[in-house]
Amino acid sequence: MKLPLLIQACVFCAAAVSGFLLPQVATPAATPDIREVSVLEGGIRYQAGEYPVLVLNGTFREMGRQYGALMRDELVSEHMMIIESLEKRGIARSEIRAGGYNFSAFQPERLKEISRGIAETSGLSYENVCVLYDGPIFAG
Repeated sequence: MKLPLLIQACVFCAAAVSGFLLPQVATPAATPDIREVSVLEGGIRYQAGEYPVLVLNGTFREMGRQYGALMRDELVSEHMMIIESLEKRGIARSEIRAGGYNFSAFQPERLKEISRGIAETSGLSYENVCVLYDGPIFAG
């Protein structure tokens, strides 16, 4: 009779002590070095030091829309860097856009939907969004 009570007491104490020993998990809002920057259509952008952290929700297209709007400046800047780099190698803009679009044909439909969503809110055309993700293939 005493053994089952002793086992129960040990299990209870171990559970109580483990709560103090395990690392505490903080939500982004409760962590001082992570701050909310912007919100769009269910997506949230946080800044964790120098790193953007996105929380996206919805369909692939909706998540693409959120990503495109929340990361607009970075996407446009990255696109220009890729275009300028490839133009320095003698590749025309029209060829870059066509190549990005042609490479996207091999992507699964869910990635195409994300790219379409990004194009709707980032200020970049669908072809230019394709360059973001497939343009570096030109450099290879």
